[in-house]
Amino acid sequence: MKTQGEVEAAICEGISRFEQDYMGRGPKNIRTHLIGDVLVVRMSGVLTAAERHLVETLPAAKGRDLLKQVRTQLIETARPLLDALVQGITGVKVLTLHHDISTVTGEEVVLFTLAKSPDFREAQSQIGSGVRQEVGSWRGNGAKGMVGGKDTKGPDAGVRARGSFAPL
Repeated sequence: MKTQGEVEAAICEGISRFEQDYMGRGPKNIRTHLIGDVLVVRMSGVLTAAERHLVETLPAAKGRDLLKQVRTQLIETARPLLDALVQGITGVKVLTLHHDISTVTGEEVVLFTLAKSPDFREAQSQIGSGVRQEVGSWRGNGAKGMVGGKDTKGPDAGVRARGSFAPL
């Protein structure tokens, strides 16, 4: 059984990989928050160069609406993949998925409601060790598969120790 932080980190990695493989570009930053039976994934830096150009060249409302329609359709088409990803990590059935993207800031939010709150094991306390693990978020550099100079494909992907020796 995983800790809540391990679940959040796995969701970050899975959604980032999905964005990269399915949408053509991974997010620059991604954070996941599991609050009871609600899972919120917040990403920034997700717009492709073509999407940014589209929004900048068309009249504001038309470019925004067109981009949102395309992204919404892509998410709806990929919904079975996203549901399976979340269920595989949390062990809980996904009930609903909600999605929005800002064409101004390039921020994307995906919200999943789950059938129940997932079960977790308690995280091991590291008090006094000078090291704190930060899970559930990472800052990436898009489609390169690296985060802060670390490989996002390994077993510790999305998990990074933070202390006096490894500042973020």
